[in-house]
Amino acid sequence: MTTLERRLEALEAVCGALREPRTLLVTFTAPGVPDGELFHLREMSGGLAWSRRDEETERQFLDRAELEAPRNALGVAVLVQNE
Repeated sequence: MTTLERRLEALEAVCGALREPRTLLVTFTAPGVPDGELFHLREMSGGLAWSRRDEETERQFLDRAELEAPRNALGVAVLVQNE
């Protein structure tokens, strides 16, 4: 378990159980570089990965990954940009 996962679990424990599933999306940016669209995502633990299909919009891609992503005991999925 990574440090970030442990910190998220501690934060979730303090906040109480969530009422609905949540997804955290981690993306990377750099100063002066415009944000691009997402084409590849992976789950935080690295077990599953998604690639955007040719016909998918970015929103459709994110929706699909959120639906398929495994969730922790509190219903949280963590997806990380994988490019």
